[in-house]
Amino acid sequence: CREAYERNPDDDNAVFGAAFYMDRAGYPVELVKSMMLKAVDMKPSSQLYRANLAVVCSAMGQWEIAYSHACRLSDAALKSLPCRCMAKQIAELFSRFQDVDRLEKTVFSD
Repeated sequence: CREAYERNPDDDNAVFGAAFYMDRAGYPVELVKSMMLKAVDMKPSSQLYRANLAVVCSAMGQWEIAYSHACRLSDAALKSLPCRCMAKQIAELFSRFQDVDRLEKTVFSD
């Protein structure tokens, strides 16, 4: 992903992929967040990018920013989050803000 990003820094997939694996590899969360923000800026319609950014911001304790991104997720995205862990984190965010409507739409699949 890093090589893809270096070859194509204007490709939102490469930017997101690099950020995702930077997070997995334990890079500083501030750096991961800046890369995820770049991916979201490049493709604001990506529900996956926005959900991951919300989780990263939550991990940083930036609750309002995380919530603002999570609120932009469609009902369909809330029903099809890619993993149970992410769904739990998004649900905890909605619970923190007492957003019962969105909380009920967040599905925990196995």
